[in-house]
Amino acid sequence: MLLAQLREEICRLHAELPKNNLVAWTSGNISARDPASDLVVIKPSGLRFEDLTPENMVLTDLDGRVVQGDLSPSSDTAHLLNVCRTGEVDGVILFSTHYDSAIMDTLLREQFPFVVIGREICDRRVSYVVPDYYGGTYRATRYLIELGHNRIAFTTRPELSTANESRFKGHLDALRDAGIRFDEELIVETRLEPGSAIRAAEQLLRLRPLPTAVCAFHDLVALDIVEVFLRHGLRVPEDVSVIGFDGLRAGFMTIPHITTVAQQLAYSGKRVMEIINELIERPDGEPIQEIVPVELVIRGSTSARTEAPEGGYRQAN
Repeated sequence: MLLAQLREEICRLHAELPKNNLVAWTSGNISARDPASDLVVIKPSGLRFEDLTPENMVLTDLDGRVVQGDLSPSSDTAHLLNVCRTGEVDGVILFSTHYDSAIMDTLLREQFPFVVIGREICDRRVSYVVPDYYGGTYRATRYLIELGHNRIAFTTRPELSTANESRFKGHLDALRDAGIRFDEELIVETRLEPGSAIRAAEQLLRLRPLPTAVCAFHDLVALDIVEVFLRHGLRVPEDVSVIGFDGLRAGFMTIPHITTVAQQLAYSGKRVMEIINELIERPDGEPIQEIVPVELVIRGSTSARTEAPEGGYRQAN
């Protein structure tokens, strides 16, 4: 049942913006994972947005192998530039925290209206709407410190460049302001590939002493970390607190529910639409750059610090 809903949702997300003569684009795809089956729903490559249906969405496993669908997953960024040059669209929304910067360079050179969502761009010519990655991560780390934690692990995502840098700086500044020494072994890297968060969690389990809290890069990373910890006999949050980022519904898919830093997704989407329309109507207008406040949402995966179990962690029964 959930897979059917995910098919419809991914199809709807890709098809909504072109209805208003706009193109939504990511470097790769918009996708969603079904935690029950570990299958991922992805837009197929080579289909026009108006031709998409829930039935022709591609299903892959966590290793990226297609298990259902006749086409490969979408990843061809060149298609966006071709669409822009045909004059079929009036504006572009770049939806992602990572993509080829050549796309932005081309759009700027051709003076084509576009706005970026999810990434702060260090260029005064580029309009963007981005959540407060720095402030949200600072607040999350500060909250863990207020609970008594001073051995706090942090998961990074280097591919996401500016988002990763902002979140990492927020974490480091919160530690510094609390007088907590930075410990490099508590920083673990995750990648945009299947199983990355699981490997990060297993790396944390090898530390002695264990961290008493983990600040995860986003909710899906937090979800995998909680599942690994529970499988190894750790209690969350009694032994280790875990906090995510984004405020996704996936945070409710485990017990305990994931404490998170929630983005204002509806507001951000509304602002992006307003900005791109304004850029289309006033091509000579000033770029608009907006950082959207986020909210710390406290749930069951965080609590006051307790001592780590003897021997690092207890074995599951």
